[in-house]
Amino acid sequence: MPTPVWFALDGDSILIWTGANEGKAKRIRNNPNVMVAVCDFKGQIRGSALAGTAHLLGPTAATRVHRLLNRKYWYVKPLYETVLRLGGLVSGSLGGEAAYIDIRMSTPPPEL
Repeated sequence: MPTPVWFALDGDSILIWTGANEGKAKRIRNNPNVMVAVCDFKGQIRGSALAGTAHLLGPTAATRVHRLLNRKYWYVKPLYETVLRLGGLVSGSLGGEAAYIDIRMSTPPPEL
């Protein structure tokens, strides 16, 4: 199921921040095999898909993931978090508590 996400590269990992109750986190709990492709913000795939394995990380990953996302999305992430907080959504993450995902590719990801 195509799902656009905010991500950051950290060595061999693709790190993702999402809501713990979001469909992508639920699917990974059931099956860690994923396909990753470049897409636009609407989820329209713009490149070839590559196979990978996803792992849900514990809450201790929050600092590392947010540091990398803040560096990459410095121009929009603070505004996004503010809107979420003002809208009454919890912890700056959609769908309740946050989930952090580490994806390791079966082949190296393309330069993004």
